[in-house]
Amino acid sequence: MQAEQTSVIKWWKASRAMDTTEFGPLVELTIDGKVIEAPLGASVLNAACAAGIYIPALCAHPDLPPAQQRGCADQGDGGCNLCLIEIQGVPSPGKACSTAVSAGLVLRTNTSELQKVRQDNLAKILGSHPHVCLVCPQRDGCSRTQCSYGNPPETRCCSIFSSCELRKVSDFIGIPNTTPPYKPAQLPIITDEPFFDRNYNLCIDCRRCLVACNDVRGVGCLEVKEVQTAQGVRRYVGSIAETLLESGCKFCQACVSVCP
Repeated sequence: MQAEQTSVIKWWKASRAMDTTEFGPLVELTIDGKVIEAPLGASVLNAACAAGIYIPALCAHPDLPPAQQRGCADQGDGGCNLCLIEIQGVPSPGKACSTAVSAGLVLRTNTSELQKVRQDNLAKILGSHPHVCLVCPQRDGCSRTQCSYGNPPETRCCSIFSSCELRKVSDFIGIPNTTPPYKPAQLPIITDEPFFDRNYNLCIDCRRCLVACNDVRGVGCLEVKEVQTAQGVRRYVGSIAETLLESGCKFCQACVSVCP
């Protein structure tokens, strides 16, 4: 019990709602008809997760604070816009990751209206990431090294498919038929630097790595890049200099550990 309590406290301390410096007392709120307790100032996303209520999200992570350095305002906030919630008394959906817990809050997380908007937002993400394996009827028995349907390697999912967060989110939300086929943007693929390779074509611009490097570790060797591709403007997170070493990287691999 003590270990569980410590874990929840650590979770909340790591992921306060934006602009919250201190937590208030425990208060009650209702999510999908379930009354739970959470401290004032915790984000709804983490309060829900601590209570066993799943809300899909790709840009949030339990070990990361809310993003303070996601990039310039004209580059967007890098948010996935999947953790949408309906808040009683508020006409438009909000985001669970940026909504702070307050007493008496009444929320719904899994309505058909929310799922439709989530599907539209998910389609935008999948349009710039390999996803053909996510909708393949043979996906669970496939090695990912050969494809029965002849899909080229660059359009297939990677070797961590079984534990992929994108897969979990897609299974929960559902991939709409309007999802565009993935076309590689011909972004850099770097394989000649120490410890890990970087394929920027796989970046979904969630900016977890940016927060881990800049906000948590305080290294600051990453930044948001913006390039024009055949598919339009593409944003991804890359090193501030040509190489990680020149960027001041400590090779702690915090960025790797939080990548979805």
